[in-house]
Amino acid sequence: MNEYHQQLLPILERYLSPINARAFLDKAMRNAGLTANVPFECQHLTSLVARLTPSLNLFLGDKAAQVVIGQINKLGPAPATFPAVRVDIAREADIQTARNCARSQCATLQASSFMIMRVLTVVSELARNIVNYSKGGWIELQSSAGGVTITAVDRGPGIANLEVILGGQYRSRTGLGLGIIGVRRLAQHFSIETGSTGTRVEATVSL
Repeated sequence: MNEYHQQLLPILERYLSPINARAFLDKAMRNAGLTANVPFECQHLTSLVARLTPSLNLFLGDKAAQVVIGQINKLGPAPATFPAVRVDIAREADIQTARNCARSQCATLQASSFMIMRVLTVVSELARNIVNYSKGGWIELQSSAGGVTITAVDRGPGIANLEVILGGQYRSRTGLGLGIIGVRRLAQHFSIETGSTGTRVEATVSL
């Protein structure tokens, strides 16, 4: 039994069978890139919780899953600033993983449900743009008591009519322009750079 099993299994086994608790934890550790010999560190909790959340939601329901997640988050102190968490985005399922990471960080910072929804909307829009309009990329989350900065980077082909989109005159059948404008409206800070090799968007939502 490794350090993650020692810390997390007692919590999971209050709500799940021992078999399911271990299976969910082992799967989450693999997906988070945490091997059995990696020491337990609080900075890995956000990434690990994001991977546990889908299984907990499926078996326990959203409300009970949030109780479990809250107990896991208490294993580490609520930091003033989280280490940046990066989620690779290539397919639809990755959007939910990024949302789970953001939700976990916001909950630990005790953000209001209204502000959490703003953050999750920004994460969803930026991640979906990567899936739908690029060759893949990543979302990075940097959270602190002041807010969450979401950085989205993709690998092309860029946005040819960016000025028209930001000017509010563009009407897209695909929804690309609406997503970018929506993110800009929700964020207290917004910047975007685009070219033939890709696009980088940074949006900060204050908590």
